Amino acid sequence: MHISLLLSLLHALALALPSGLSTHFSGDPLTLANLLLVREPTANATLSFSIHDPDPLTNATALCSGAWRYGSKAWPSGSYWSCSNASIGWNMASWTSWGNFSIGVEHAFQDSSVGKPPYDHVVTFGTAVYDGGLVTCGPRGEGGEVCIQRGGSVVLAPITRVISKR
Repeated sequence: MHISLLLSLLHALALALPSGLSTHFSGDPLTLANLLLVREPTANATLSFSIHDPDPLTNATALCSGAWRYGSKAWPSGSYWSCSNASIGWNMASWTSWGNFSIGVEHAFQDSSVGKPPYDHVVTFGTAVYDGGLVTCGPRGEGGEVCIQRGGSVVLAPITRVISKR
């Protein structure tokens, strides 16, 4: 079945459903842990965290990281930077401060229930929201700062969008 026809059918089905029902994807959220941000005026700002997709088709884990010039906002926005598992990527979805920001994540994998090769590729997208309750920031060295995710905490990135692509 062609993707455009499938999407048209899903849209028609969504319109036909009673308002109490939903056609939203109900997969388990991706989980982010071990976030560490280091900003030092004499070096680059660095960000790292681990991510896990519990989907039974993938059960994938990756380390994501990035570095950019101190004082700039040259982190990925819009496009995604690849993680240690190249099928997973991240970007800065929104930023207010280092104690209040969102990380966007994407994960590409194969799902034979979507179609036959090469039409069996799926990309899921989610957003993890960090705030002062999840991140602790403090001074580091001369004018620097370090922010860490609270010990043992996990931040959920619920799946907000799924696309099928070739």
